[in-house]
Amino acid sequence: MSCAPTSTVIKLLVLLGLSALPACATTYSALPISAKVVDADSGEPLEDVIVVVKWEYEYLRREISESRGHGTFEFAETMTDKNGEFVFPGWGPKEVPRDAPGRAFLGPDVPLLAFFKPGYVYEVKGNSLETAYLDDRNYVGDPVRGSIWDGKVIGLKKRGSKIGTYIARLQNPGGLPGWVNCNWERIPRMLSALVNEGERLRGNNIPNRVMTLRDIERSAVGQGCRPVKDVLGPYLK
Repeated sequence: MSCAPTSTVIKLLVLLGLSALPACATTYSALPISAKVVDADSGEPLEDVIVVVKWEYEYLRREISESRGHGTFEFAETMTDKNGEFVFPGWGPKEVPRDAPGRAFLGPDVPLLAFFKPGYVYEVKGNSLETAYLDDRNYVGDPVRGSIWDGKVIGLKKRGSKIGTYIARLQNPGGLPGWVNCNWERIPRMLSALVNEGERLRGNNIPNRVMTLRDIERSAVGQGCRPVKDVLGPYLK
């Protein structure tokens, strides 16, 4: 059953000066995700690859037709074992935020998986990109979400001699949660690995704009988060 109000209900609510938001909640659940990460060339399992999974919600702004925004819904961090394998447990059901600037829902391309191991190109994998839902103002999609990468083997490429792509990916790492609500505290390994690699490259006279510890501190200021050095300290070099 759709949560979208009928045109008659909308007209009545407008006359009464009330909101036309649906009364029922939109909730989602996620299936577990497990996969294996290997060297793309040799096929050898890669241990200690940092993996972040993120489910991002979209919302349609009420005051601007066709204007969309997004926010972090759920996320987690883990690392691959000696066999190159990782697992994220399922979760839910969980309600999308009711305080978003517009009706919130999960798009069809989530979750996103971000992978990084120093010396390998940073990679982001998502579900197949679809656009048909963009024309549906009441889109909700499947209430139970999974990843097309579940059970798959994912290859990461070594940095190689062409360092430009390697640095570009590290300077704009996709698939990570936003800074609000102290989200960064839950991905300490990924952030520390990026900081460490940026510093290592600069130490080898390779200029870059990969995030620094100071960048993270500036992004976290005023949120009431734990001290950045306390959170990332165990993983910083």
